[in-house]
Amino acid sequence: MSVIDGLKRLFGGGSAPAPDRPPAETPAGAPAPDGPMPSDDDVRDALMAVMDPEAGMNVVDLGLVYGMEIKDDGIYVTMTMTSPACPATGSIVDEARAVIRRIAPRNARVMVEVVWDPPWTPERMSEMARLSFGWRSGLGK
Repeated sequence: MSVIDGLKRLFGGGSAPAPDRPPAETPAGAPAPDGPMPSDDDVRDALMAVMDPEAGMNVVDLGLVYGMEIKDDGIYVTMTMTSPACPATGSIVDEARAVIRRIAPRNARVMVEVVWDPPWTPERMSEMARLSFGWRSGLGK
């Protein structure tokens, strides 16, 4: 990846992200080309393994996953970061693609798009995440 591509990815510039292409060779244990698509719950469970290194918590409990759509041709996820200046955006997106790729059929498209609207707020966090940061239900109100 060039420096320009890295900056575009970091700051959200440029065109829409290219889809994650399936590898030319499938590693052992990967789903068959005609395997079933995972469910929303399967994708959510896989994304729970993706950690925000600054917050020390998974992206699902942080409320960073805005949506997912399972289609015949692939898995499409929209997510955000806690800040547009997040230096870990690229690695978090790459890791999200990788964990989804592990549960997707070999020929499925895997797209993870970062969006900034609506902006992330702490209200999106799970109750468990709020408690781990020492916030009571209702964010300490």
